[in-house]
Amino acid sequence: MDEAAFKLFYDGLLQISRVVVLLHGYRPDDGEQHKTTFLAAGEILGSEYEDLIRKIQKLRIKRNSCVYDPKGLIGKSETDAMYNTAKIYWTKVRQYLEKANPQLKLFNEL
Repeated sequence: MDEAAFKLFYDGLLQISRVVVLLHGYRPDDGEQHKTTFLAAGEILGSEYEDLIRKIQKLRIKRNSCVYDPKGLIGKSETDAMYNTAKIYWTKVRQYLEKANPQLKLFNEL
């Protein structure tokens, strides 16, 4: 169960990062799309996001181990860490996106 939640939160982080990258007209197409997407999003978002991106990269590596060499590596504490990182990242990126495109504020009313 923890592994499924971990992967779900990871997918959310990846989608958030893809939005940032695509918003700026980029599309990663190399053999390491997840890594490239997070790195590109970090470059676009700026130094304020360095710690979050570094944390996300560590979680990406953990996720790769979980997916490609599953051995019960993910526990509740790691799932909680992924959830907290995803929550912080989404909050910060949403603020960034609203500045980049003020029309996104309309969705706050729904």
